[in-house]
Amino acid sequence: MTMRRARGFLSNEGGASAVEFVLVLPLLLLLTIGTIYLTFMLHAASSLHYAVEDAARCAAVKTMVCSDSASTITYATGRYSGPGLASLTFTPLAAQACGYRVSGSGTFSLRTGLMTLAVPLNATACFPT
Repeated sequence: MTMRRARGFLSNEGGASAVEFVLVLPLLLLLTIGTIYLTFMLHAASSLHYAVEDAARCAAVKTMVCSDSASTITYATGRYSGPGLASLTFTPLAAQACGYRVSGSGTFSLRTGLMTLAVPLNATACFPT
């Protein structure tokens, strides 16, 4: 009688789906969280690139708004609309060979679910005079 119960228990596949789901769930959650933070990072990179392009354009064309380095930095900071970056800095350089050049940099904290990576983001734009 005991052997029959043991065979019946070992051949029962009623909870196989639940066990497979429990094994796959952590990986699925890690991929989902990593993908969400990756899209935040891509948004930050795109927004940083837009901010330096617009600040370089402002320094070359809108000379009343971006009259000096401080106002150009303020303008670039206002144009950045992405997620918070650690040590976000903008550096305007007036009258380069290519025109007015603005550089921006910051560090994004990419959380993958298992670890946090510090990803440096940089952007440079030059607008002709």
